[in-house]
Amino acid sequence: MGKNAIVGKRVTELLVVLLRLLTMPGLWATFILFAMLVRATAEYMRDLHPVTLVVDGQTRAFYTRQATVRGLLADVGVTLSEHDRVIPALDTPLRSGMTITVERARPVVVMADGVERVVYAHEGTVDDILRLAKVELRPGDSLAVDGQVRVAGRTSSARGGRAREPQPLPARIEVKRAKVMYLDDSGVEQPLRTTAHTVGQALYQAGVTVYYGDRVYPDLNATVAPGLRVHIQRGLPIATTVDGHTIRARTHSKTVGEVLAELGVSLVGRDISFPPPEAAVEEGMQIRVVRVVEKTFVEEEIIPFETEWIPDPSLEIDHRRVDDAGSNGIIRHRYKAVYHDGKEVSRYLEDEWVARTPHPREIAYGTRIVIRTLETPDGPIEYWRRIRVFLTSYTEATCGKTPDHPLYGITRLGWKMRHGIIAVDPRVIPLRTKLYVPGYGPGIAGDTGGLIKGRHIDLGYDVDNFVMHYEWGYVYLLTPVPPPSKIRWILPDFPRER
Repeated sequence: MGKNAIVGKRVTELLVVLLRLLTMPGLWATFILFAMLVRATAEYMRDLHPVTLVVDGQTRAFYTRQATVRGLLADVGVTLSEHDRVIPALDTPLRSGMTITVERARPVVVMADGVERVVYAHEGTVDDILRLAKVELRPGDSLAVDGQVRVAGRTSSARGGRAREPQPLPARIEVKRAKVMYLDDSGVEQPLRTTAHTVGQALYQAGVTVYYGDRVYPDLNATVAPGLRVHIQRGLPIATTVDGHTIRARTHSKTVGEVLAELGVSLVGRDISFPPPEAAVEEGMQIRVVRVVEKTFVEEEIIPFETEWIPDPSLEIDHRRVDDAGSNGIIRHRYKAVYHDGKEVSRYLEDEWVARTPHPREIAYGTRIVIRTLETPDGPIEYWRRIRVFLTSYTEATCGKTPDHPLYGITRLGWKMRHGIIAVDPRVIPLRTKLYVPGYGPGIAGDTGGLIKGRHIDLGYDVDNFVMHYEWGYVYLLTPVPPPSKIRWILPDFPRER
């Protein structure tokens, strides 16, 4: 009798005893009933094996009384095909805690030579599948693996001694057999095995570069057929630089001009090429096209206006009036420039003309002299001109000569230096002119100095009575009025008062 039948008989006997106990009154009967249930449950669980079943990556846990892996799979309804893999083997005895793995084989359709084959596999590369299908690849054959084209011979197998990782299995593999065509490349013939549809595709797959200017017979769009003979006539390699780009090509043209026409490059206007268009083409020739552009442009130059001073006896001396502001003129120059590839290489003047004549500024200056009187601490003085000047002071010791110099302390007019002698610019105030300076007193223009220019005067002092001056003030020119030829009617504007 089997283990399951013995357990069943014991459970039946236990149920009969249970029914009898149910007819017994009191708590004792309940206790006996509970103890018997615990015993029956323990005996039942003792005969079960806890196992884990993994089917196609899905895991389930079971308690079973089956003795082998085969019995467990039958008990839970797992059906197997001859290609499925079970780990451990079907006849392996079960034990508690065991894990049983079922790996179902996947079908892969292999289409080759017009025959469709179905093989079953768990893992592997495309080459592995083809070996199972007993399909041999030949040089030049191509594969379509689930619609993705591959070159025959390129597999995903491991290299360098590393363990091969499992690869996802494809659903369909199609083998496309190569056709043999013959390529004559400039007199060198070789066979090519290809699955390409056109000559151009076949040459591309074979790594044969066809340059612009090479001649291919039949043309690149011709259909590949077994035994087709393809001829390539290579052109001479050249490089053409134009408009900032270099075109490398091959050509059968005889002259540079024919090359440019073949490339669609036109020489327009004064464009030039190096070598010239009539030059013969040589292998490796470098052709350069220079774009020549001429541009004409006009530049303007300002002609500054001049100032005309016009005496006006109605204006008092040192007064001015602008009668005409004046305007600048314009002279225009027309140039022609030549550019090579955008860079200027030459320029020359074509013409120039005065577009607008300058108009002078007219300023009237006063020549009317008015005699006035000024009250001073030394009494009234009579003057004919007042000038705003820059005042400094000096002594014989600061005039730049040493005491042993024969001209030490001698002024421009040969006078001995003293208070009252004033150094002036003779172009503004003539020498020997009598002057009056507020805060200094009367004086006479009797000296000059290298730094005394324009409206700048230097007040002379004795060494013992020196007073520093460094400011702007007024100087009064005393009567009598000098003749008009000795008068500087227009005074300089320097130094400037700040």
